[in-house]
Amino acid sequence: MMIQQAEMKKSIERRVAFMARSGRRFDRIAICLRRYIGISQKHSYQRVPDKLCHFLFDSALYLRYGRMIDNRGNAFASLADFDSCFEQHPLHRGFFYDKSRHALVGTATGVDINVSYGRHHILELNRAIGILEIIRPIYKTKYGPEIYRIVDFAKKHQFKKVYVMYSRLHLYKQEILAAAAEFGIDMIPVSYPWVEFDENYRRYFMPDQLERDTLYMRLEPGYSPIMHYLSDKYASYQWLKETTRHAPHAFPLIHIPETDKKLHIPSSDGSAQWPTLVIKPNGKQQGQSIFMLKADSLEKAMAALLLTRKDQVPLIMASRGLDKLLDPLFGSRQTVIYQEFVPPALKDGKAGRIRLNVFANPLESFSLSDYYMWTVFETPKKCPEGLLKDARPYIVNWAFSGKKAQFAELTDSERDLTDPAIPQVCRLIQAGLQRKFISE
Repeated sequence: MMIQQAEMKKSIERRVAFMARSGRRFDRIAICLRRYIGISQKHSYQRVPDKLCHFLFDSALYLRYGRMIDNRGNAFASLADFDSCFEQHPLHRGFFYDKSRHALVGTATGVDINVSYGRHHILELNRAIGILEIIRPIYKTKYGPEIYRIVDFAKKHQFKKVYVMYSRLHLYKQEILAAAAEFGIDMIPVSYPWVEFDENYRRYFMPDQLERDTLYMRLEPGYSPIMHYLSDKYASYQWLKETTRHAPHAFPLIHIPETDKKLHIPSSDGSAQWPTLVIKPNGKQQGQSIFMLKADSLEKAMAALLLTRKDQVPLIMASRGLDKLLDPLFGSRQTVIYQEFVPPALKDGKAGRIRLNVFANPLESFSLSDYYMWTVFETPKKCPEGLLKDARPYIVNWAFSGKKAQFAELTDSERDLTDPAIPQVCRLIQAGLQRKFISE
């Protein structure tokens, strides 16, 4: 058994290494199209031919190793599922510290949090942080809070150079350069080069050997095992829950809502105002394909969703349009999960949740920024039974609220409640990454 486990781990590492090399190859093609022809991409379309190569490589290995190759086409999922800690391929480094060179790599994630019953309920993690044009004006400071906290962290740990890597740097590029001059730190913005091409495009690829006294800030994880580990909703739920279960005394202000791949009815406080369940795919982002249900029994829930088995995929989750092709390819709907509904904060009868942007790294994870996002849809006093036709009043996300949402800094009373919880959230994410990725 031990030999078989070792062979399985070796095969996963081999598959991940292929994905790293293949990803760089197709990224370079996209960069050339941007550099020489001017074709810019809002989305990383080069991932489609890249993913087809992953399937071909895994299929060839399957012919040799058989069942040892699971999650064909997605070695990142196999790595997340396998009970072991893995080395990070140099191109995939996102949580790493080279002590001999004093070089640190960290990854940021956006954490969606509902605050109720005196606790902070982590709804999900995201593969990018939220620093958008419509959010920046809520901060009245010269620079965004992310800039000040990057500077403070770099000075505290004596980093001489900082690479700030993000796909949306058009918002912060000038602030980064201005702050670098003002605070005397060499801060270099690095955009995704198929989105914004400039002279720093080569820095997008992580080097085999990190530069001395340098901080690499990946404000989103790129296409890597850490991306899957953070943003796959069921994978992240499992390690978040396990980490808090291991050390409940370390996270007294944090709660991870019960989440399962099978339909279930969680215990309820009996409130007529709120739904019972949130239904969502494990791999979708920005609030896509989210549904809500109110039912006080499993039988009623199954009838509302037209299910004959608890592990069936509801018809409402069926892919449409181009997603019919892309979802099976990328495994975006491979798992449908059922999460207990946690009441949001309410202000003037409207729901709100916190976005906490966490920079996770092996030395000291910390908050880059935070804000409240409030929906513009008033929450009814009584939630209708069955599958909700309109979930917008109960959940705050980009798909439902979009640019209509109201963004605001936390008030003093909100900070009194949330500030003590923020270090716990940061430590929780750091602990989870340390359980899966060898970081030194």
